Amino acid sequence: MKAPVILTFILSVYGLCSQAQKAKSLTARNTVYLEILGSGALYSINYERLLLQKEKQAYGLRVGTSYFGERPATIALIGELLMLTGKGDHHGDFGLGLTGASGRNNELGLSSFERKTSLFAVPRLGYRYQKLTGGIMLRAGFTPLIRLIGNSRIFSPSLGLSIGHSF
Repeated sequence: MKAPVILTFILSVYGLCSQAQKAKSLTARNTVYLEILGSGALYSINYERLLLQKEKQAYGLRVGTSYFGERPATIALIGELLMLTGKGDHHGDFGLGLTGASGRNNELGLSSFERKTSLFAVPRLGYRYQKLTGGIMLRAGFTPLIRLIGNSRIFSPSLGLSIGHSF
């Protein structure tokens, strides 16, 4: 008689624990946001998708773009691998990305027919506020630009501030 009662109790507790664990994972796997400064130098429009989630980490991809300058204009394309850590609404936000920029730039003394292309590595160390079920996303981070391809090697410290929507 005691065995069925104990078994029922254990299964009930297990069921509640598994539901609680599921509720603590990020159900909002998509995010669209505007980043000021950061990977796009001035600004960027971005989309992120979380692909893999563990108990305290989530891994995903980011793509973005930025368009700036007058004629001739510059376009930047952004790609990044990212990791979120922590539980609840507050997360450590880490990433390693590449930003490619291309455009004609007369301000740097190039003729209007010459194209300037640069490639930057962009590591990110930051904080993110994002509810598990979605809604507003706020992020701030240290995002230095490290030039890999271009006229000269540079390290340019930068901050990135983001606001967007997770769903």
